[in-house]
Amino acid sequence: MKYIFDTNTLVNLYRYVYQICENKDDLIEFFENMVADEEVLVLEKVLEECSYHQRTLKGELFPIFDTDAHFIVNKSGIIATGEFISELDKHLLTREGALLKKSEITAFEARRTNFLRSADAQMVIYALDLIAMGESVTIVSEESRRQNDGKEFKKLPIICDHFKVSVCSLADFLNIMNARFTFE
Repeated sequence: MKYIFDTNTLVNLYRYVYQICENKDDLIEFFENMVADEEVLVLEKVLEECSYHQRTLKGELFPIFDTDAHFIVNKSGIIATGEFISELDKHLLTREGALLKKSEITAFEARRTNFLRSADAQMVIYALDLIAMGESVTIVSEESRRQNDGKEFKKLPIICDHFKVSVCSLADFLNIMNARFTFE
């Protein structure tokens, strides 16, 4: 099984797990082992988005998630298939997206291009590539299903459901992995 971590998961891992974990070395070892086994993956685009949270993270990130790590997936050139784009346009538009597509096609296409370059889209596309190669994949994200952000495309968990990509929260991931840590 491979787990692709979202930006919000890394931020929460640092804020709510690493910061209060009594034995940080155990937590780091847990993730280092999963990284060594290539079970945990982070897209380069996700790390880029993490840089937007530097203030929140106080200039730090969970120690093993550095930019030189071998498990950082350099997929800056991930290309969406025509089928993926067609599915987005037909089934995964929000009300706002459908209105924009109908009224301002050029603006809609620009927003779609931006979305396809986002970490969310790249995680799903990469997961689909891995699934096509016979891998089992779960995206670990804290994003809710509730559509409340005024964006053109539906939220990550809904997109994952549509493409039959498994998604879970950090808490679910830690339970699945039977991870047990002591907190201060």
